[in-house]
Amino acid sequence: MTFKDMMMGNSPYVSQYQDAPNDMRQRADHLCWQLNQMDPNVQEARQKNFDATL
Repeated sequence: MTFKDMMMGNSPYVSQYQDAPNDMRQRADHLCWQLNQMDPNVQEARQKNFDATL
């Protein structure tokens, strides 16, 4: 099972997961930061950013 499979699974989220690959974690952190900075009324851009996390 890959790390992505674990993330997409139905298990509880643990924010302090230390075994996450560093490059994936940094990318996810940045995408989440971008999503949080976006205007909530710009749904298309928000959806594009959200889809990039998958």
